[in-house]
Amino acid sequence: MKKIVLLPLLFISLLTTAQTKIIGNPVKIENLEVVQFNFPNSMNWADAIKACEALGDGWKLPTKDQLNTLYKNKEKIGGFANDAYWSATNNGDYDAWRQYFSDGDQVLSKKEAVGYVRAIREVEGASAKENKNEDGVSEADIEKYLEQQKNKELNITTSTDTEFGELELHKGIPFTTSINTASDKIVYTNAQLIQLNKPIYVIGKPIQIGKILVAENEFPIKSDWASAKLACQKLGPGWRLPTKDELYILCQNKNKLHNFSKYGYWSSTEGNMEGTAWFQDFYLGSKKPSLENKKSFWGVRAVKSL
Repeated sequence: MKKIVLLPLLFISLLTTAQTKIIGNPVKIENLEVVQFNFPNSMNWADAIKACEALGDGWKLPTKDQLNTLYKNKEKIGGFANDAYWSATNNGDYDAWRQYFSDGDQVLSKKEAVGYVRAIREVEGASAKENKNEDGVSEADIEKYLEQQKNKELNITTSTDTEFGELELHKGIPFTTSINTASDKIVYTNAQLIQLNKPIYVIGKPIQIGKILVAENEFPIKSDWASAKLACQKLGPGWRLPTKDELYILCQNKNKLHNFSKYGYWSSTEGNMEGTAWFQDFYLGSKKPSLENKKSFWGVRAVKSL
């Protein structure tokens, strides 16, 4: 009987000791408390979520925005590796956001990948703006974007642009193989970009092709693959990038659909080579989809399954 009683007590003691070693003396940054130490082992996204929650008392994996706050204060907090840390912000069933603490780059990664983990918890007075809507966008994200638009003019070019007219999503450098069209040379004002990226404008009056609805309008500027995928999802429930087969069908019906001004468009289908995805040439029309590096910039047209 003594052994039966002692085993749970021993387990609780070990768990408490492990928690104490991770939490240490938390550092307060804005409305967050940050545990003093990294978890000793890097882990995949699902395990990172569970590990932070297992600390109890409101500890959790930081959102993408909260993780960026940690990066900006990494010297004050201390103990970070110059590598990727997981955020709790996911992007569909397979991807989630990580941030490199070497240069601050935030990137989408497969949830099976491993990364470093640092837990946080919100303290009293934490803003409710971190609550995400069903598309994974927080009020803080939106306010941050609007503030950016108030304070600067966007100079849209196809060779150096790192924004999609909504949020800074990815630092991918477009390949020189991205072919420019006349529409790529247009420089939009802040007001124009805000209007052209609104879901109500992009979706417009969707056109049915087979078993999918196609948004009436394309996004105004070209994008890398990760940004393209995320931008479509932010239009609302069910909106997404077309698969490569769907995109080929769109290309065959481009005269019926209208509003294609780019040379080529991204599909959601990833290639069998790491870092690649399928795109469709809309200029030649009959050409089948081909593989492109995900950091190359192409046009974006959203679809929705019926």
